[in-house]
Amino acid sequence: PENEVEHIQNIILNMQTADLASGSSDSFGELQYWLGELKKHDAEAVGGEFEASILTMAGFQEEAAQAYRRALVEQPENSDNLLLLSDLMKQMGQTDAAVSLLQYVAEHAREDNEFVVAVDGIINMIGQRSFGQELTPEHQAIFRWTHRTILERITGRAEKFYLYRLLADIAQETNNREGEFLAMENSLSQAGIRRPSILRELVTMST
Repeated sequence: PENEVEHIQNIILNMQTADLASGSSDSFGELQYWLGELKKHDAEAVGGEFEASILTMAGFQEEAAQAYRRALVEQPENSDNLLLLSDLMKQMGQTDAAVSLLQYVAEHAREDNEFVVAVDGIINMIGQRSFGQELTPEHQAIFRWTHRTILERITGRAEKFYLYRLLADIAQETNNREGEFLAMENSLSQAGIRRPSILRELVTMST
């Protein structure tokens, strides 16, 4: 039929709305069947990201994590999948594994966006959740590693304003006010049109 793809998509979405995908093996089998049917009609419509989002909504977290990993291979330029996977791993009680994944990506990232996403992901995974909250020794060590990794990247990309902002973010997470100030100050030469706002922040921090 002419609207077969839309019809199948509606079936899949209705499964979520009607809560038919309740986590049972039968529900998973039914989801897999309809995802397979959709793939037959429009393979591009059923990439790893789409499949993972459907499986996550249906409560199949392990299967969704596998789909996100496939999406990272299929679409390495789509760094949102990395954050979605790490968030899902955290929900599954795999925070340490998620942080290790993000560290690996940060260490090997070729593209700037990929590096930023990985560092932001680390901050989101283990950063402070309330003012003055103490970091565990393990998390302090991870932030020290992240700080060194950013500095190493600066040696080859000193003109990149975003790297100094990341340094400031890490300093903020570790309650290092002096380090935050220095990172902001060092960013001034690369700030461009952001220079006035950075200067205002520096004045505020110094008073």
